[in-house]
Amino acid sequence: MVIFLLPSKQIQYFFVLLLLLLASQKNMAQMRQVYVDVEENNHVVKTYFYSPSEGYVAFKHWIGYTTDSGRTYIKKYITNSNVNYNNYSVNLLFGFEINGVIAFNQNTLVVYGSYDNVPSILYSTNGGNSFSLVYYSQFDQTQLGTGIMDMAFPQGNTIGYAVDKDRILKTYNGGITWAPVSVDPAVYFNNIEAVDNNTLFATFSGLVIVLM
Repeated sequence: MVIFLLPSKQIQYFFVLLLLLLASQKNMAQMRQVYVDVEENNHVVKTYFYSPSEGYVAFKHWIGYTTDSGRTYIKKYITNSNVNYNNYSVNLLFGFEINGVIAFNQNTLVVYGSYDNVPSILYSTNGGNSFSLVYYSQFDQTQLGTGIMDMAFPQGNTIGYAVDKDRILKTYNGGITWAPVSVDPAVYFNNIEAVDNNTLFATFSGLVIVLM
């Protein structure tokens, strides 16, 4: 594995150019509103569709399963009673904070976020009716974390990546177990873009790390 540090401005220029090229296309689709939730402050945090019409959307308060491209949802709440904590000592006072979801199909999904700012990953094999806590770890016990901020399975198979504020994590078995592949204390990773199973852009303030 080789790690490169690149100025984020170069990446910004690339994306600006990409947006300009997309904007120059004459046949761009028009955006339209398809869903408004009735719950207050229940914003969308991440979406994941494994077909044009079917997938999951992570809202702040629940995970939504849709079969009509996001027009309607079956709501899947994460509660203190439908999670197997696997003997982890978890602070349940504030519940699970949802940062995103990855779905391989209707039944198998990975939800990431935190319990009381401790990076946490939940795994479900029954469509979000119940979950197992498969990752619960804080790198620095003296500093509050930010949870698992982003996740990607670049080729849709068993290899995936995730980031918290200090670490880049990797799984080889579809999200059941995770281990650090890069540790950079307190850089506050916040986003990942995966090209393939071996190339990953992990971003934080001011820099981009490329894993190869």
